Amino acid sequence: RQGRRFSLRVNSVDVDVTLELLRQHHEDNWAGPVLGEVWRHMAVRSDLMVFELWSVEGDSEQIIAADFCHPHSSLGFYVATRFFDRSFKTCMPGFILAFAAAGALARHGYELWDLGGTNSSPMMQYKSQVAIEMKKGVFLDHLHEMQRHASTLPSQQLGGLAEPPRQIAAGTIVAELSEDDLFGAALLRETQANLEPRTAPSAKKGRTKAPTDVPEK
Repeated sequence: RQGRRFSLRVNSVDVDVTLELLRQHHEDNWAGPVLGEVWRHMAVRSDLMVFELWSVEGDSEQIIAADFCHPHSSLGFYVATRFFDRSFKTCMPGFILAFAAAGALARHGYELWDLGGTNSSPMMQYKSQVAIEMKKGVFLDHLHEMQRHASTLPSQQLGGLAEPPRQIAAGTIVAELSEDDLFGAALLRETQANLEPRTAPSAKKGRTKAPTDVPEK
């Protein structure tokens, strides 16, 4: 839609606001009062990160999707649950948020974007579309290898940053999202460029056709 832009923010509003939006989206949501209280305490300690996708049109803005997450295993980041505003479904806000958040986490030094388990529920089908599925044993091996890698890094330079990657400041992460802010966009463009057919120079280019002898009558 012309004039609409998207902004990526983290913990920019009180967790109770996003919790209420989550419960409105999922009628049978498992984020009950007890978990809500746990998340409030985690948010105070900056252990709970709510990635928010905002729609901005002129002077009007609103949250249209959010991921409730927290860091784990040094270089991993777990997404516990998420929601999107169905009135904006033609914009595919869930997918925009997924790739925008993954891109931000990668830039902050995280190596694993963990969406948790999956099953045959229609609500889980997006996971295989935005991430690589792993069997439990393979995932645990990958997780242990990542932890061994993290243990070899200086604590003050974990993930190649000046401070541990879990330190993501609350507020606006990307004021106006562009394609370059989405995880994998640059690699996809590079791959597509490499796959484009290259036209070889014509072997006949520059040659002059030899004159044909015309027989005398």
